[in-house]
Amino acid sequence: MADRDELNTQLYRLIGNEKTETLLGSFNSVKVQRIRENANGKSTTLWLAPDRQFVPLRIEQKEGNGDTIEMRITGLR
Repeated sequence: MADRDELNTQLYRLIGNEKTETLLGSFNSVKVQRIRENANGKSTTLWLAPDRQFVPLRIEQKEGNGDTIEMRITGLR
């Protein structure tokens, strides 16, 4: 994974399967969470569509300071 100015290995764990609602409709998704050695309050969770080559449907990044960044799919080409 490209991480700023270097490549790093990241580990993820499967949380489970979910139905994810998007602007494009409802999709079956797999929910995965990044495993961090020292999280410091950070977490990254992804919802991926296995029927669509694992395109990310939603990404949620929680920062150590309490901020949350959420990205959701709005279109496919």
